[in-house]
Amino acid sequence: SQFTLILSSLWIGLALLIKSFMVIIPLIAISPYLIKYRINILKSKSFWIGLSLGLLPAITWLILAINEFGYQVISSQFNKLIYLSSSPTFSHPFYYYLWNIPINTLPWSILFIVGMFIIIKSKDYIARYILVYYPLIIILLLSLFNTKTPYYALQITPFIAINSSIAIKSIFTGNHNNITYFKKALSFTGLIFIICSIYLLIFSKYHSWLANNTN
Repeated sequence: SQFTLILSSLWIGLALLIKSFMVIIPLIAISPYLIKYRINILKSKSFWIGLSLGLLPAITWLILAINEFGYQVISSQFNKLIYLSSSPTFSHPFYYYLWNIPINTLPWSILFIVGMFIIIKSKDYIARYILVYYPLIIILLLSLFNTKTPYYALQITPFIAINSSIAIKSIFTGNHNNITYFKKALSFTGLIFIICSIYLLIFSKYHSWLANNTN
């Protein structure tokens, strides 16, 4: 409905006020879906009305902050973004989320992968994008950012829960193909843990050797 569309776009502006530049990540991730399948949403007046209303608090705050502290408010936001993108404090390898998310969400991460296989095999393009491609794009975009922390990936957990429920329901229906997917997902998760364990073992030994030789 038009009211739902207004509410949906309203939260874009409110999210910008609360999370600043981080709101760009989910917007980029959902954009291909909107452009390909829901272009009419972007042409709707209700969407732009909701977006304008949602941006009002952020614009009001920005104007008041500039009047009080000057234009350094804007520059400080960009400086923070640059700092986070280059700071070594929370710097991790590109693949950080590939092992961090599965470990922190066990055992649901295994079922999440099973659910992804099931959805990919289905012909529901909406579910395929929202429940598979969208979270994967989010992970990719977060991985491109130098600063990586576990709570950045919390926005993925609702999709892990939904996919896990799909997997559990399918497995208990006795579908042999889905049981096969479960075994493959379990093997894939185990392989990730083995690779990460080997990497950490080699990495720790290398640092010990480097520290001893430096001294």
